[in-house]
Amino acid sequence: MDRIHWMYRLKRSDDRYLARLVGFLKAAEENRVKNEESYIWCPCVDCKNCQKSVYVKVEEHLIFRGFMPDYTCWSIHGEIMVGHNETSNIQRPAVRLAHSNSSVHTTNILHVWMIFLKFMREIV
Repeated sequence: MDRIHWMYRLKRSDDRYLARLVGFLKAAEENRVKNEESYIWCPCVDCKNCQKSVYVKVEEHLIFRGFMPDYTCWSIHGEIMVGHNETSNIQRPAVRLAHSNSSVHTTNILHVWMIFLKFMREIV
C-alpha cells in the first residue's frame, strides 16, 4: 500500500493506518536521535512541520488530526526524493539545540489507542 493511500485515504482509526503510523514515527524518532534533537517536527494538518513536539504529542496529532497535505516524502524527517515516487533516507548534519540535554519521557499512546479501538469494536 502506498503512502498516499494509507496517509490520506484510510480512516485514522483503521488498524492499517495505525500500523503504518508506527513506521513513520519510528523513522521520525530515529532521525531525531541521529540529529541529536530533543523534539520531532510535527507534520499534522495544523502544525505543518512548523512546530516541534515530543513523540507522544506528534503521535496524538497524527491520530486525531491527520497528516498535512502532500507530505509523502518525509523530507523533514530524513528522506529525500530520488525519483518519481521514490524516497531514500539521508544523513543530515546534526543540529544541536540549546535544550538538547533535556530528557523527554514518551509513552506509547498508539498502543493504548489500538487497544481502545479493539475494545470499542467488540462492544458495538
